[in-house]
Amino acid sequence: VEGGIVTRWDVLDGNPSDKLQWVPSLDAHQQLFGKPPTQASADRGVFSADNETEAKSRGIKRVVLPKPGKKSEKRRQHEKQPWFRRARKWHAGVEGRISVLKRCYHLDRCLNQGQDGFHRWVGWGVIAHNLKKIGTAVAALIFTENLLAEAHYQRVYITERETCIWIGSFNSAGSLAIYHRIKMREFITRIVVRFIFRYIHVRNGIGCLHHQ
Repeated sequence: VEGGIVTRWDVLDGNPSDKLQWVPSLDAHQQLFGKPPTQASADRGVFSADNETEAKSRGIKRVVLPKPGKKSEKRRQHEKQPWFRRARKWHAGVEGRISVLKRCYHLDRCLNQGQDGFHRWVGWGVIAHNLKKIGTAVAALIFTENLLAEAHYQRVYITERETCIWIGSFNSAGSLAIYHRIKMREFITRIVVRFIFRYIHVRNGIGCLHHQ
């Protein structure tokens, strides 16, 4: 979802068609958030007329399923619309997220034994990824609030990097007043550890994430 949080993962039996994963994904999103997403997108392998119709019937405003193969002129014009192209560019980030999960959270190869071990390996990898995203957002929010507490700071500039957060504050004249580098390893650890012990419970070796 927006913000880089992985909200659903599953270990599938065999190698089922991608088209069959569209409706379960929509169901999981609606169950988690209580409403359908504003935008839903997927790769060409997920496209089907039934999947597109199902998403629209749920009230999803922007359904982005590019059609593979030969397209009619009407379909080409549909996919050339500005909102469709913007959504395709946004969807490209999904592939990057998968790459990060494989490279940084070791989901490229499972070293656990058995089906339960496979589930644990994937689940903890996703949880670790989400905790870092949450910790980054919380840290940025804390420092932003501290900067905004100073009356002479008008705007705050924040960017997220892989290993640190860069925060810059600009005065009313547009000049850079502060440019601060926060090392993730030194600062985020405290937040993430607290989050783990408050919200993560281990049950039969499988982590369960709870909201309070």
